[in-house]
Amino acid sequence: MMRRLNIERILCIWMALIAAIALYGARGLPLEARYTLGPGVTPLFYSVLLIVSSAAVFLMARNLRPVSFKSLISEPGRRGTMLFAMFIVLSGLVYVLGFMVSIFLFTFAGLILIEDWAYHKALLFSIVWTLVLHTIFVRFLAARLIRGVLF
Repeated sequence: MMRRLNIERILCIWMALIAAIALYGARGLPLEARYTLGPGVTPLFYSVLLIVSSAAVFLMARNLRPVSFKSLISEPGRRGTMLFAMFIVLSGLVYVLGFMVSIFLFTFAGLILIEDWAYHKALLFSIVWTLVLHTIFVRFLAARLIRGVLF
């Protein structure tokens, strides 16, 4: 079976697993609330959509190169592997550092490690991007962003 797995199929399995976890986490949310849709509809809809999309890509990804450890750490697979690892780190950092600090660090690290930007350009863009996101979500939409333990 490992010969038939390629990076696209492995990512499809991961996405389906994430959708299953989201469905499990939203199992207690009501689907209806006072003549309208309840809070459980959105995770249900997006999880089912993600499972169907993952299954479609899984079935279409047949004639691609099989995955190996070397293909994950050499170009072009290195960038995808680093981005996936950064998403995992970001998921944990959000609860420690807060959403805005984590987004700043994620953007800065991504631009340097994946896109090979110069440090000063990556720092400037990360600051501007974080401020734009803060302005949109906090000022205009009045969204409450996740506050971390430290910030």
